[in-house]
Amino acid sequence: MRINIIGDSITARSTRDMLWKSGFALVSSDADNPDYQIWVDEDPSATYIVIDGIQSSRKGLEEYVSDMISELTDTRIVLARAGGIRNERHLRVIATGSPADQRAVECGILRGVHFAIRGRGPEDLGRSRSLESKKKRWWWPL
Repeated sequence: MRINIIGDSITARSTRDMLWKSGFALVSSDADNPDYQIWVDEDPSATYIVIDGIQSSRKGLEEYVSDMISELTDTRIVLARAGGIRNERHLRVIATGSPADQRAVECGILRGVHFAIRGRGPEDLGRSRSLESKKKRWWWPL
């Protein structure tokens, strides 16, 4: 999967660095035909995080990223559906000026992209682990 993180803010640069270190293929322009495009901006005067995307019929990038960011911060998150995003594989995130919120956005985007690509969320991982732990090994005594 090719991902394009657009923006010159500290949050955008840190997000690119985290995705690259995690093994994702990053591209730098539309000409490279990215699979996902995420615009990351900062607004120091904002008191909430803005996520602009499209709600899809199945759980997609917007929902995964907003879930992950909400787990990492107590700051209010506003979903802006009429901000110009026209594709469910595109997303725009505007972080506040708080370093804690910026870190939450960086990690939330990383985790959200990871789950969007895999097609399942953390709730599925927890369920599969609990089922596996209940299985008995064939060499265990009855």
